[in-house]
Amino acid sequence: MSGTMRGVLLRGPHQMRLEELPRPVPRADQVLVRVRYSACCATDFDLIDGTMPDQARYPIILGHEWSGEVVEAPPGYAHLAGKAVVADNLVTCGICPACVGGRPNLCRKMEELGFSLNGAHAEYLVTLARSVRVLPSGLSLKAAALAEPVGVALYGARRARIGPGDRVVVLGAGPIGLFTMQVCRAAGAAEVWQADLRAERLDLARRLGATGILDLSKMSLAEALGSANAEADVVMECSGNPKALSQAIKVVRPGGRVGVIGYYGDELAEIRPSDIMMRDLEVLGAVCPTGTWDAALHLIADGRVNTEAVITHTFPLERFAEAYEVARHGTGGAIKVMLEI
Repeated sequence: MSGTMRGVLLRGPHQMRLEELPRPVPRADQVLVRVRYSACCATDFDLIDGTMPDQARYPIILGHEWSGEVVEAPPGYAHLAGKAVVADNLVTCGICPACVGGRPNLCRKMEELGFSLNGAHAEYLVTLARSVRVLPSGLSLKAAALAEPVGVALYGARRARIGPGDRVVVLGAGPIGLFTMQVCRAAGAAEVWQADLRAERLDLARRLGATGILDLSKMSLAEALGSANAEADVVMECSGNPKALSQAIKVVRPGGRVGVIGYYGDELAEIRPSDIMMRDLEVLGAVCPTGTWDAALHLIADGRVNTEAVITHTFPLERFAEAYEVARHGTGGAIKVMLEI
């Protein structure tokens, strides 16, 4: 095996290129993975643009939504060699109150592949052996590469306590929004409405099982809900648009819940606190696929969440720059853009 590999290295804001890099050498507690698929994510743009200074560590290999095959494993994990896998990207201390309390996503010493540790936009990566999940039989590497955002959606739905009988509105029909809609349906919600500005994304939402769609290119969210005679017990904000969060708080029913999954960077939302207080609302944030990796994989494997339908474009690694341009601008109806490595 060669001691080098091809990888897309981000040396600093707007300094990303394909390079010949040293192949990582796993520690005694790590596996070496041959990456097969690695997705472009909207949060990558904050790293590329230099607008995520608290989490970025340059130079860095991006890529936190991925799948691959284990090529080297330590003796205690020898059964993983040759297996198709994904893995939890979080590397945490394991001993702080957050970790001990089952919320490792809040560990103050947390590191994450693709943000502060080298990720999957390369031929190989190393990750903790204990974090690896072997794919269920029959699940393709391409479909499994999006287990991470499905896990995010599932954690968000759990935080918002989505369950039988709930009437849910999902704002945004990007990957997280489409996965959230499917996860809510799988959790037994009575109605799950999907809202977006783009007709092609709403068409896909309908095909993937949304109860109905709310076209916000034609009317406001409140008007769309009124026209559909729909009421929301829960609004899941997945768009990352601050205005959408403000609207979510206004349209959810009194006593309802607002789940916040979209990423906003440093953007600010205009919120009237009395809308939360006087209407007795709960606003619940959710970050990272916390405790949901195994369930996410099984939702994909049994067909209750369709990830491949959301992958609209696939590029080889050497065309990474084109892939990110398509992802950034939504060219050709792009929803999720994947690198095949």
